[in-house]
Amino acid sequence: MSFCAVPYPYKEFAAHFSALEIVRQYEYINRGDNIIHIGKDSSVELDTQRVHDYMLQHNPKEIAFEKAAVFCKMVSFISRHLSEFDRGTLAVRGKANGGMSLVSEKLLRAVYHVFMELSDEEMNSHGPSVEKVIQLAETIYKDEK
Repeated sequence: MSFCAVPYPYKEFAAHFSALEIVRQYEYINRGDNIIHIGKDSSVELDTQRVHDYMLQHNPKEIAFEKAAVFCKMVSFISRHLSEFDRGTLAVRGKANGGMSLVSEKLLRAVYHVFMELSDEEMNSHGPSVEKVIQLAETIYKDEK
């Protein structure tokens, strides 16, 4: 069984990834009946809260929690390994201090598929393999030619 406990199709993941630039600009988030001002600052914690708020706008609470967690793990994985993916055809790393990075759809697809194949045990013990993601992304690239 996949470590993702709810259905999360690639098309939905890709739409969430596309919305991330806007989601990261949220200054207010909903928590129950309260609207909380979190400001413009960006951090892993604040961006995770923004993603969770975004998921709650589109899903029931229990599904939103799961999708937000899975989405944040995938985005974090891409961010941590961006320099390894910076090969021109997979990703292009932006400049430090807010420079925008570009991520190809083939890399998104590869990350998604590798993550969705992981069991809970694999995710907790070693996580996804960067090499496996690169290999799959490059296979997708060859198939597009």
